[in-house]
Amino acid sequence: MSPRRRTVLWSAAVLVVLIVGASRIYLGAHWLTDVLAGYALGTSWVAIVMAVLLITSRGTGRARAVPERGQAPALGHQNRRKAAYSRPRGPKARHAAAGPGSSATARNAPRPGVGAPL
Repeated sequence: MSPRRRTVLWSAAVLVVLIVGASRIYLGAHWLTDVLAGYALGTSWVAIVMAVLLITSRGTGRARAVPERGQAPALGHQNRRKAAYSRPRGPKARHAAAGPGSSATARNAPRPGVGAPL
């Protein structure tokens, strides 16, 4: 979800909560302190849920472990990406990367006496 869409959704949710709280006070269903306590309880619950989701979510790239001082950086997503781009592409490159003595290399190598310079 885009950051703009997420901001719009969160803003709409907060606006609905504020309007419902104001209407409860206006209609006399609750005192101001009741509504404020509900806001505090709701905010606490959202904070707890967000913290648990951030701690337990792996592989999303949003929450990363912070290395201790002096510790070498672990292999991360960027290192794997660089290794993926260094791999040979296409069928010719794949056969060339197979190395000497493989069937692909032996099959494409010139035969002695045929096409070799004299």
